[in-house]
Amino acid sequence: MKKLSLTFYPNTGKKSKKEGKIPIYMRLLSDRKMEVRLDTFFDLLPGEIHNWNEFNQRMNSKDSELNDYLNTVSARFSKIKRDMLYSGTIPSLEAIRDEILLKSNLKTESTVFHYCRKFLLEDVENDPSKLEGTKRNYRNAISQFCQYLDHSGKKNIRFQDFDFKMADGFKKYLESTIPAIPGKKLNQTVSSSTKIKNIKPIFAKAENEGLISKSPFKKIKLNFKSKKALRLTINEVKQIYDLDLEQNPSLNFAKDLFLFMCFTGLSLTDAMRIEINSLQFENDGRILFDTSRKKTGVFVKQILVKHAQIIIEKYIRQGYHKGSGYIFPTETGESLNPKFKLIAALANLSVNISSKTGRHTCNNLFFSAKLQDNLLISCFMGWSRAKSIRDIYSDIGYEALLQFSITYEEYLSNYFLINCN
Repeated sequence: MKKLSLTFYPNTGKKSKKEGKIPIYMRLLSDRKMEVRLDTFFDLLPGEIHNWNEFNQRMNSKDSELNDYLNTVSARFSKIKRDMLYSGTIPSLEAIRDEILLKSNLKTESTVFHYCRKFLLEDVENDPSKLEGTKRNYRNAISQFCQYLDHSGKKNIRFQDFDFKMADGFKKYLESTIPAIPGKKLNQTVSSSTKIKNIKPIFAKAENEGLISKSPFKKIKLNFKSKKALRLTINEVKQIYDLDLEQNPSLNFAKDLFLFMCFTGLSLTDAMRIEINSLQFENDGRILFDTSRKKTGVFVKQILVKHAQIIIEKYIRQGYHKGSGYIFPTETGESLNPKFKLIAALANLSVNISSKTGRHTCNNLFFSAKLQDNLLISCFMGWSRAKSIRDIYSDIGYEALLQFSITYEEYLSNYFLINCN
């Protein structure tokens, strides 16, 4: 009998250029070799690759979902080898592949857990019409749903057994902390509703395919009305702007970045990933910022107001972009948010600001500045519900953008003395 072996390995040669994720492959070896990419759900993030144990072909983590999956695949493979020994028959590598990955029968489709993974791959990851932010939201929702099934001991539950009680249990699971699951986050109502919204299409598809008669999620009430986001007034922004940090120099970057978000309306993620090549230095001394939002892919186009331009130029001079390509030094929201709160306290504000406050404040400042052109505001902020909005924003001329920014910075200049240091 031919020797048959199965191995697993991270295929660094197939690393995603956009996100840096590294896919896991399995290699079947007999008289020939077959290499198969495993479920994209188990792709390794750049920071996880060092935990891969090449000798054991597993992650160095007791609670790794990837290890559980690979152990399951290995167990199916071992059964096939035993069956080969008893029967004397030698199936093709294609048949072995289909058997151990559950592609040879309806198990994948009738098991909720595996059907979700299949949906993620076929209906989300391979859908070119879905933006990266949308795909990321689906990945997060499906990951938490699969964790819920596993935690509930229902990893092998069939669609016909998944009822309203199970659907409602998922909502309760999202909105609670569970000591048995370290790191399990408590989702607020809006957040849990968003995740359930991304699970509903899976059950809708199962319903259309006849796996269930009616989706149990149809009766789950969702709430997408969140608390009004914190927006600072112009005077509160001025308190931060005028704050002297001579005794606290480690907060200077956090202060600059927060003000930059207030002046540009960019989110923390989008501000941190500004690259030098996304800036166009015009002959009149202005800077045209032209990019798209990481979260949604929506087009952003604005001429930086001078108050924001001065901050950009300050960090260009410091040269961070020469190493990373990014204008600002790299920091995470986890490290910046405590600094934002400390800055607010030092500025004698009665509210706790966060990374989200700057973007929301910018919209508030537009209102105070009596800027009412919705198309220009949307172009400036990167808002859109229209799929063709990139073409619409592209048609907005330089003069229109410039006039918008001049009006905005004239309003800001009533409160902020531009500091070129």
